[in-house]
Amino acid sequence: FCIATSLMLNIVFVGDTKNYHSGCYEVCKNIKHSLKKHTIVKSFPPMHSLPDVDWDAVDLVLVNGEGTLHHNRPAAEGIMDFVKRAQSHGVNTAIVNTVWQNMHIKWKPVLDSLDYFSVRDQLSQEYVADAFDIQVDCYLDISMQNCYPLHKDSHADDIVCGNTLESKIFGLGNIISIFDHEWEDFVYQLSRHKGYVSGRFHEIAAACVARTPFWPI
Repeated sequence: FCIATSLMLNIVFVGDTKNYHSGCYEVCKNIKHSLKKHTIVKSFPPMHSLPDVDWDAVDLVLVNGEGTLHHNRPAAEGIMDFVKRAQSHGVNTAIVNTVWQNMHIKWKPVLDSLDYFSVRDQLSQEYVADAFDIQVDCYLDISMQNCYPLHKDSHADDIVCGNTLESKIFGLGNIISIFDHEWEDFVYQLSRHKGYVSGRFHEIAAACVARTPFWPI
């Protein structure tokens, strides 16, 4: 992810999920690294209501959508309302690294007015095209952009599970949770095992980075 401009921008960053788990932290770290020559004047986590800012001092509202923008959930509505307000003040807006599923058609004018829009999965890309008549880019989740040292043990024969309700209910093996490790260490730990079972998006993303076979549930 990068912003192709020689200008120094004042940016409001929405969807700062760095405090949730290490996958979200990795996403936000990578986005902020790409913005290092610009100034992040405000940063907000996903919220059902976002306050106004000094719009005259903002050049860009950048939304890291991740798993928030779906089914008209309160945080999704709050973010989209904030983007709409930014656009009404003539501020450039962009949504990246997001799902976009089962959202109300009322947001089409806001999507049409975005300066950039990209999603992180094919289902969202197809839904935006079918329901909103908008063609968007699709890229892998930003947590997956870096490579890390792996440990591939040819004798590893165990399958481990993520921190999901299904794993706990069915007792599907030892648990390695994204909430218990920093991202690089989490990827390394997964690389030591034969397979991984999880229903959590960023745990599956880490398995991909670790080149460990996975079973999503």
